[in-house]
Amino acid sequence: MYKIIFSLVLLFAQQASGQTNALAKVEGFWNIDQKSRIGAKSRLLAVQQSPMPFCFSTAASQLYDQTICMQSNKNCQKQEQTSFLAITAAGQGFLNPVKLNTQRGGSPIKSLEYLLEKGRVPLSKCNYNQLRPEHLYLVNYLLPQELKQAQLNWFKYKDRTEYLANYHKFVFKDILKKLNPEIDESLIKQLFEQSVDHEKIAAKVLLGDSCTNNLQKDNRFKIKFTKVDLTNLSLITQTIDKLLSQRKPIIVNFCTNKLIEGSLCEAKNSDLHSLVIIAKATVVHQITGDRRQAYWLVNSWGEEWQEKNTDGWVFADKLLENITGELIWLDPKL
Repeated sequence: MYKIIFSLVLLFAQQASGQTNALAKVEGFWNIDQKSRIGAKSRLLAVQQSPMPFCFSTAASQLYDQTICMQSNKNCQKQEQTSFLAITAAGQGFLNPVKLNTQRGGSPIKSLEYLLEKGRVPLSKCNYNQLRPEHLYLVNYLLPQELKQAQLNWFKYKDRTEYLANYHKFVFKDILKKLNPEIDESLIKQLFEQSVDHEKIAAKVLLGDSCTNNLQKDNRFKIKFTKVDLTNLSLITQTIDKLLSQRKPIIVNFCTNKLIEGSLCEAKNSDLHSLVIIAKATVVHQITGDRRQAYWLVNSWGEEWQEKNTDGWVFADKLLENITGELIWLDPKL
């Protein structure tokens, strides 16, 4: 009797805590019924998009890679992944791979358009594993500021005093080395001589030429999407179920703190996040026998988040309560 009461209290506590979480994880007494699963059998490793706010392009690259995996029945974990940094610029509306703004969000659809039309870059050719959160301040503020000052001082003092002429130039070089220890002198000279554009500087320093010189085009897919109708969540569920049964993963956007007005997040109070649904299954409570639906996600909050959150399984209703924008997927061209 006490065991049952304790279990019910625990269950209530889990559900209550989940009300504040847009992605309530499947845990505790809930077991996944593997026979009910539709969609992916394996998944790509979850890429960490932090500290840059590039979930939109991460979702686009993961959708592309997961689609190839699911359509071909390959082992996803052995697949070379696509770099999301290489398509970030497109998601911001810039069809120019040398632009990279570390402050703006963007569109998964635009990112997919760029990926399919311009080409794919493998993650191994364009990664930023060494980038840390403190680097964002260097890229967004200090680097362009020091470049501007270095150029001014160079022209002002070059014929009068070598120390003042070169001081900010050395500071600028030092910041570049902190961002990318392998940056060569010719690129530093090139950056010093160009106009102050922190997006282009960031792209050159953080991405390098390998991000734009290894394009691998793929014309096998076309982008499909449908608007989310919050008045008809059952239709959203049916659409997701149908796509997963066809082995097609889906990008969804959701508000992370549940403040939704109409079909849009309230910009002042809510953050929008994009991720990929790759499978669905029924979960059964081992004590009460209750049944709920769960989605299997590939989320750009990283592999550590994935491991801590039941390998990425979350309750479907918690995600659907916060969904907004479009459902996005790729269809094979005939």
